[in-house]
Amino acid sequence: MKTQKQRMIDGKLYMGDEELREDTYQARRNMLEFNKLITKEEITSMESKIFGSYGNPSY
Repeated sequence: MKTQKQRMIDGKLYMGDEELREDTYQARRNMLEFNKLITKEEITSMESKIFGSYGNPSY
């Protein structure tokens, strides 16, 4: 049986559960921390934490 998170990723109907709630809270904490950053190095480090890998830097 698929988790609610996997159903969401697959584009199927899903119900919020504790795992999805915690993911949302963590994303909000990350964005609050990201918005406090000042230096290019801090921002690059946090982008890697949030997104893993990505193309050209956004700055």
